[in-house]
Amino acid sequence: MNRFVLAIMLVCAMVLGGTCSVFAVPSSPDSASAEAVRIEGKLKADILKAMTADYKDWKTVELNGRITSIKFFIKPSVKLFMKRGESLMISVRVPLKGEVARLEADKDSVLVVNKLNNTYVRESLEQASKLADITLSDLQDVFIGRVFIAGKGTLTKKDGKRADLYADGDGFLVVPSGQPEDSMFRYGFNAYRDGRVSLLMVSSFMEDAFGQIGYDYSGNGFGMELLVERKAKRFRLAVDFDAPKWGAKGFNPIEIGNGMRQVSVHEFIKQTKF
Repeated sequence: MNRFVLAIMLVCAMVLGGTCSVFAVPSSPDSASAEAVRIEGKLKADILKAMTADYKDWKTVELNGRITSIKFFIKPSVKLFMKRGESLMISVRVPLKGEVARLEADKDSVLVVNKLNNTYVRESLEQASKLADITLSDLQDVFIGRVFIAGKGTLTKKDGKRADLYADGDGFLVVPSGQPEDSMFRYGFNAYRDGRVSLLMVSSFMEDAFGQIGYDYSGNGFGMELLVERKAKRFRLAVDFDAPKWGAKGFNPIEIGNGMRQVSVHEFIKQTKF
C-alpha cells in the first residue's frame, strides 16, 4: 500500500509542478508520430468544438474503483471525491484493515497520510503554483480525463490560440502553446474526437526519467494507468474506476491523531521503498 501512497504523490506532483514531475512528453509532434499533421483554420475550430461538446460543468463527483496492478487476491479499493476547484480527497481501503491511505488537497495544500506507519506529509501548493501556474482544477481534470490548459482551466472551443492541434493516428495530439523550450516541464495530451483523453504526458528536465498516464474506456467506467521509469527502476499503477457519480456528497476529511508523525517529503517517499 506504500506504493499507492507514492503513486498519489507522483500524480499530484506531476500536475502541480513539484520535483517529482518526471514524465516525458514529445516536445513536437514529430517525436510523437511521424504521421502527425498540424491542423489549422476552420477544421481546427470544428474539431475543438467537437472535442469539448461533452465537457459539461460540474460541482461534485465521486469515483469508486479497484487497484488492479497490485497482486493481492482481494484488490484494494479506492474512493475519490472532488468538489470543483475547491477540494480533492482520495481514500484507499483494504479488506479487514479498513482505510490505509488518504490524500486531501485544496487550493492551498496537499496532505498525504500513510496509516500503515502513522506518518503524514503536508505541503503548501503556493510554491508549486508559482513555478507551474497549475491549479487544483487542472489536477481534477486529470482524474476525469479532460484536456486542460495549465492555469487557464479545461479546454474550450475558443482555445484555438492557446493550443496546437495535430492529427495523430485515430485521435489528436493537443499541445498547449506558449511553452518555452527551456521550461522546467512541458505537457501535452492525446485525445479522441469526443474529448476523452487517451494519454497525458509531461516532461521534466530535472531528472532522467520517463512516465505517462494512459486511459482506457472499455465498459461503463474507465481505467487509469500510471507508468514511471526513473533511474533504471520502473513503477506501474493501474486503477479501474466505475462510472462517475456526479453530484455526490462525498466523505468527511481525515483527522490527524496524536499518534501520527509528520515527516518530510523525502522521508515519506523513502518509506515507500520505491
